[in-house]
Formats: sequence, structure tokens, C-alpha cells
Amino acid sequence: MTATTISTDLDAVLAGSPYVAYCYGYPHKTAYRPLDPPQSLSGVWAGESRESLFLYLHVPFCEVRCGFCNLFTLARPEASLPDQYLAALRRQAEATIDALAPARFTRLAIGGGTPTFLSTRELESLLRIVTEVLGVPLGEIPFSCEASPATLSAEKLALLRAAGVTRLSLGIQSFDPADAHAMGRPQDSMQVDKALPLVRQSGIPTVNLDLIYGGESQ
Repeated sequence: MTATTISTDLDAVLAGSPYVAYCYGYPHKTAYRPLDPPQSLSGVWAGESRESLFLYLHVPFCEVRCGFCNLFTLARPEASLPDQYLAALRRQAEATIDALAPARFTRLAIGGGTPTFLSTRELESLLRIVTEVLGVPLGEIPFSCEASPATLSAEKLALLRAAGVTRLSLGIQSFDPADAHAMGRPQDSMQVDKALPLVRQSGIPTVNLDLIYGGESQ
């Protein structure tokens, strides 16, 4: 392929739709396959240190499916699904800690999806899995949680702060409503204007604002 061909192809891409999906470095779903022979989780971890583990929990629910996202999430799930998911997550956590014990978690992140899509009661259930099942010492380790302006409330923020959240990552993407809509995110400026003071008042030490560079509103 010549430099001229590359330049022509790039020009064609740039002249097309302003939206191109994110590219992730994760293995493609077709790369996952059964292990032959099967291996137990405890066996896989037998020779590994479990003194300083990073725990990540995924909440696969959102109020909308944004145009730029290809992560696993469901928009506007039926009302019973979050509780069903949390019950399944508890079973998974129990099986995992049985296989890893003794294990010590020294960092925690909850992402998605949108963790704050969960109700306050559901967030409390999630945090109980972290403490009761996995034995994570909340308040003693770095703890990051993702959120969106439309799903935040003072009550949820107070719960997260009391649980020891040290970093809140707020998905704004763009302060321009037209730009946000062009990216498939029906978010208005009033939601953002309401959320930011709530976050500041919550006392969470570090706040990260997710922004997307190069969005197009034309």
C-alpha cells in the first residue's frame, strides 16, 4: 500500500460520518473459548499472589445507550432486572472468593454501564456484596465509581461518600447539548448544572469529568 493510497483512504474516512465507534484493545468476543482441559479458578490462581488485588464490579445498566459506547450495558431494563443481576453477582462473588481465599483487595472500582442508574437501595445491596462477601475494607482503600448527571442524587452521593468513594467519574462527554445529542447522548445542560453542585457538596475528594474531544454537532 502506497502513501498516496493511505492518504486517500484517510480522506474518505474523514469526509464520512463524524461518528466512528471506539476501538478497544480487549480481546474480541470470538477469542474466548472453553479451556481444554477445564481449569478451576483456584487452580489458575494457585501460584499467584493475592495480597494486593484490584476489584472491579460492572453494573450493566444505563438510562440510554450512547452512540459512542460499545461496552456491555442495557438501556432502561425492566424493573426486576437490577435485583436479579445483583443476586447473580452475589453468587459469582461467593464462588470467586471461595476460589481465591485468602485474598486481600487494595483497590476498588465500580463501573458500567452506569452504577448510579441503580436506586439507593440497590446501591446498598451492591456495597453489601463488596463488604459482606468479598471482605473489602471500604474507607481504607482507593475506591472509584462512575456516574452520569441524569442518575445522580444527593442521597446516592451521600451513600457513596459514606462507603468511602475517593474518586467519582462523571460522564458528561460534552457541555454542549447539541454536541451531546449528536453523539447519541440526550443530555441537557440542566442535568449537568444540577449534578455538579451536588458532587461538590458531597465531599468526595476527587472528581473526574469524562469529556469526548472532537465531537460534531453539525
